[in-house]
Amino acid sequence: MAEKPLLLFPSRSRISYEAPSGGFGGDLRTPNRIAQSGRINAMFKKVSEAFEEHKAVVNATADGLAPEMVLVFETRGPVHDFFKAVAKIPELKWLGEYEEEFPATEEFRFEDDPTKPISGKFYFVLANNASIRELRSLWGIWKSKKQRFKQGLNKWKHLFDLLYDIRPWGVKDRIEETGILIDWQYRMQQNQEFIPFEVELWYRKSPNQRIINRQRLLSLINDYSIEILKECVIPEIAYHGLLMKAPIKIFDALNDNTEIKFFQSSDIMQIRPVGQAILEIDNSTAPEITEEVIPELHEYSSPVIALLDGMPIQNHVYLANRLTIHDPDGFEENYPASKRIHCTGMASIIIHGDLNNHNAPLKTKLLVRPVMRYHPFDANNGEEYIPENYLLVDLIHRAVKEILEGSAASPAIAPTVKIVNLSIGDKYRVFANHISPWAKLIDWLSEKYNALFIVSAGNASDEITLNTGDGNFDQILSNSDNLLKSSINYLFLKNRFRKILSPAEAINALTVGASHEDIESDIKLNNRINLYTNPDLLSPISRMGLGFRKSIKPDILAKGGRMLFRNVGHGTLRTTDYLSVPPGIKVAAPADGLNGIRYTKGTSNATAIVSNLAGKIFETFLDDEALKQNLSTTFFAIVAKALIVHSASWNENVFNSIASSIPNITNKKELVSRFIGYGKIHPERILECTDKRVTLIGYGSLKPEEAFLYELPLPDGLSGVANWRKLIVTLAWFSPVNSENQLYRTHKLWFDFPGNDIDTKLKAKRAFYDDDAVRRGTVQHEIFESNKVQAFAENSKLNIKVNCKTDAVKYDPISFSKNKNVKAINYALIVTLEVDPMIQTDVYNYISLRVKQQIRQPL
Repeated sequence: MAEKPLLLFPSRSRISYEAPSGGFGGDLRTPNRIAQSGRINAMFKKVSEAFEEHKAVVNATADGLAPEMVLVFETRGPVHDFFKAVAKIPELKWLGEYEEEFPATEEFRFEDDPTKPISGKFYFVLANNASIRELRSLWGIWKSKKQRFKQGLNKWKHLFDLLYDIRPWGVKDRIEETGILIDWQYRMQQNQEFIPFEVELWYRKSPNQRIINRQRLLSLINDYSIEILKECVIPEIAYHGLLMKAPIKIFDALNDNTEIKFFQSSDIMQIRPVGQAILEIDNSTAPEITEEVIPELHEYSSPVIALLDGMPIQNHVYLANRLTIHDPDGFEENYPASKRIHCTGMASIIIHGDLNNHNAPLKTKLLVRPVMRYHPFDANNGEEYIPENYLLVDLIHRAVKEILEGSAASPAIAPTVKIVNLSIGDKYRVFANHISPWAKLIDWLSEKYNALFIVSAGNASDEITLNTGDGNFDQILSNSDNLLKSSINYLFLKNRFRKILSPAEAINALTVGASHEDIESDIKLNNRINLYTNPDLLSPISRMGLGFRKSIKPDILAKGGRMLFRNVGHGTLRTTDYLSVPPGIKVAAPADGLNGIRYTKGTSNATAIVSNLAGKIFETFLDDEALKQNLSTTFFAIVAKALIVHSASWNENVFNSIASSIPNITNKKELVSRFIGYGKIHPERILECTDKRVTLIGYGSLKPEEAFLYELPLPDGLSGVANWRKLIVTLAWFSPVNSENQLYRTHKLWFDFPGNDIDTKLKAKRAFYDDDAVRRGTVQHEIFESNKVQAFAENSKLNIKVNCKTDAVKYDPISFSKNKNVKAINYALIVTLEVDPMIQTDVYNYISLRVKQQIRQPL
C-alpha cells in the first residue's frame, strides 16, 4: 500500500441544476430569396431527372412497391429536429443525419468572421414519386409569400433557408473512401475470382421492413451469382450489415453509370471490404533470446482485463500460466507459432509492461479472446487479420457478449472483466466526422456493461517527404530544430490521411496515441534518422485527431517506442522495420524456444501499456481496504478512465514545438490537441500522493438535470501566499448513445466552479486546453495554475459542481414524445491539488485530516 494513498471525497451534496448557455456560434449570412430560389429550382430539376432514370433502371421492385431513392439534403447550419417534419409526410422515411464542417462561401458565411468554417448537416431521407411531388409543393410554399406552411411543417422553411444542395445518394457515395476499390484492385492482382465484401444497409426500425429490404436485394443479385453469407442486425446502434461474396469481375462496372441493379439499390448505404483489421508480419530480423527468470503467478482474483487480438504463444516464458484463452471460433487452427507475433507482444505488455523496466507482473490472469487468425501470402510471409468470412461488428459484439454476459446456453466466460484492450483498427476506415458502426458498438457496449475499452489510435506507416524550401535536404537533417519543425509540418499537412482509425473515434473509449519514447539508451543510429528527441511529442507514425464533433482524440499519449527512418532520397524518409532491433518497447516474441523477445513501435504498444496501468490501478484498489470497498467493482472502469487521463498534461516546450511549426492557425490549443490530445500520461502521479500533492476521488450517479457539489478543503497556509499552485480536475463518464441523432451522445456531464471559486479562492487560470473542446466528449480534463497572491477565509473549501443534462434526446418518431431516459449515469471526478515544494504546509496531511473529520455519505 502506498505511503500516501489516494483519498476519497468524504461527501457530496445535491445542488440546483442550471442549464449551460450556448448557441450556433454567430449570425449566419444566407443567400437572398431570389438567389436561393434559382439554386434550388435547378437542384429539384436534377433530382426529378435522376429519379426518372432510377425508375427506368430499377422498375418495380420484388415486393411490388414503387421505386424509392435516398435523397441527401445538405445544409449550412442545423435544422433542429428535422426528422419531425419528415415524419409529417407519410411517403418520406427518415434514415439519419450527420454533421460536417465546410469552408465559408460568398452565399453562406458568418457576418462577424467571413472566413470561419460553417458546421453543416447531411439529412438522409428515402423518397418515392409521391413524396418528391410533395417536396415540390413545399418548395412552392417557400417561394410564395402568400402561403404558409401547415402545422408541423415549418421546419421545411428553415431547411430551404439553409439548403446548400439536394441530390440522390448514388453509387459513388456507396463506395467512396470505403477502401473497396483498393481491396478489389489488390485481389485482381492476386488473380482472385471472387471478392467478399460488407454491405451496410440503411437501418430500418421495423423488422418486417428489414425482411423486405433483404428480399429486395436477393431479387437483384440472382443474375450476378452474388451470395449473402451472413447477416447482422444490432438495433441499439442502428446497424444492419450483410456479408456477401461476388465474382470479382462485376466490380469492373462499379461506377455511377453501372447497369448492375444491385449497386443501384436504394437499400444500400455503403459497400466495404471485409477482414479490415490487418497486421502484416515482419520477419526481417530474428528475435533475441532472454534468460530472465519470471516469478510464478499467485492469482488472487478473476481476470480483469480482456485482450481481443490474435493468438499468443501460450507457453512463452513471459506468458506461461498467465493467460486464459477463449477461442470458440477455433482461430488457433493453422495459426503457426512463429506467426503469433502481435498478440504475444500485446499480452506481454499488458502483463509486464515494457520488459526493459523489469516491472512486477500483474497478479491476475489475462483473458485472451482471438478475433484474428493467420493468413499466409507464401511460405514465409503473411498477415494476422479478421477472417473474411466474418462481419467485424458481429464478431466483436459476440466476443464481448460471451465474456461479460453469456447466453442461456453458456454462462459468461469472465464477468469480472472491466477493461477490454483493442490494439487493432480498420485500416480502410479513417475517421471522417461520422462514427463507424464499430465505434458505435464500443460506445454502446461500454455503457451497457460498464466496461472501459482501451483502443489504439492506429499507425500510419507512409513515407514522409519533407519540404526543403530554399535549402537542401542535408541541411535539414543536420539541424535538429529544422528537422523537428519540418516533420511536424508534414504530419499536419497530411492530417486528412493520418486521422485516427476506426474504432478510435468511439466517444466512451479511452483512445491512445503513441509518444515518441522508450527507455533504450546508447542507440546507434547506423544511418537511421530520429526526427525529434522530445519524448512528449507524438510518434511520427501515430495517427492524429480530432474526434467526433471536434472532441479531443486521441485522449492521451503513452510510451510507444521511437520509430526511426531511413533517407531514400529526394527529401523522402521511410520507416525502418517495426519488429526488430532497438529502440522500441521490449516484448515477448515467437522464437525457436519459448523465450524470444523483440522491440516494437507504435500505438498498439501504447494501448497495451495503458491497459497494464489499468491493471496496476485495480491491484492498488484491492490492496487498500477503503478503495477496495468502494471502487473495485461498479465504479472501477470509469474511475480508472478518469485517473489515467488525470495524469496527462502538456508542457510549454511541446506546445511551442507544435505551434511554431505550423503558421497561420488561429486556435493553437485545438491544433496541439490534434497531435497529443490531453498529452502524455505520467503513471507515477496516479497511485500515490506526496506532501505537496494530494489527489481525491469522487464518484456516483447522476440523472439529467441533476447536479452534485464537492468540496475540496483548502489549506490555510495557501492563503495570501504568492507561491505556485496547480489544480487538476478530471470528470469522466460513459454516455448512452442515440445513433439516429447527430448529437449522438445522449448525456452530457461537466464540472464548473460555483461562484467562480477557482478565481476567488485560488486566483488560478486554465492552462493549455481549448475551453470548448474539453466538453465535447465523455471526459473533461482541465489544469489550472497560478502564482498570484489570493487570500481566503480560514477553513475554506473549493466548490466543484458536477452537472448532467440530456444531449441527444431520444424521440418516438410517431408521437414525437420525449423518452425521458431517467437512467442515472455513473461518473468519476478526480481532483489534485499540488503546490510549490517551497511552501511549508504539508498539503496531503492537512486535507487528509479534514477529510477524515467529515462523515462520508452513501452514494
